[in-house]
Amino acid sequence: MYRVIALFIFLMLFNSLNADDSYQNWEGKYFAIAYNYNHGKINDKTKIFDGNYYTGDDNALISSKGLKDISENIHGATISLGYNKQNESLVYGVELDLSIANYTYENNSGNIRYNTLPGSTFNVNTKIEHDWITNLQAKVGYAHKSSMYYLVAGPSLAKIDYEFIKSDTAFNIDFKQSNNELKLGWNAGLGIEHKLKNNWAIKIEYLYTNFSNIGKDVKNLSGYTAKYTNEYDYEINTFTIGIVKRF
Repeated sequence: MYRVIALFIFLMLFNSLNADDSYQNWEGKYFAIAYNYNHGKINDKTKIFDGNYYTGDDNALISSKGLKDISENIHGATISLGYNKQNESLVYGVELDLSIANYTYENNSGNIRYNTLPGSTFNVNTKIEHDWITNLQAKVGYAHKSSMYYLVAGPSLAKIDYEFIKSDTAFNIDFKQSNNELKLGWNAGLGIEHKLKNNWAIKIEYLYTNFSNIGKDVKNLSGYTAKYTNEYDYEINTFTIGIVKRF
């Protein structure tokens, strides 16, 4: 993937240096469709409070074995609508895009024995998922010959579901915390577009997206003062290759 992107950048730079025009017109409305490759990471910030249930190293054991960061590589698609204005080589505008993919992150600890109760085990399962992200972005770019080099940034929105289940054979007490929320985040990135014929262009883009403090839910273990605070940070590095049509 990285080699394809590097080759694509080289070809666009080469063609730009050999183009005749000092810069071309990028003003107006456009539509884009693209393939995206996402490397997503969930940072598990869940905290456990012993209360009157956990003893010894229970807390440390559950945290080290059951609360792990989760990374996944995910393929998807993006559609975009935008509008540019241009003042000589300066291009600026706004873009709205929708990315669709099966964004699913799951970790299962398996059955882990308590050191304080060697005959008993626990299991922790964490799952976070969503199937779309929408971004509203401000864009500023520099037009050079047949290419435009640009930066984007703005807010991101996604409906994110999470589920946390901790099962326990010591007293057969299970803990479950789940929620879904419309989460506001932010994004920033950079890209290159290269002109083809008949108002078509090809583009590559890198985008970083961040959603912080997902969850922040506090819940007690049933019948005990022990409690969990479930909280997650989520970041995505997205590489996009697509085609653009101007109107």
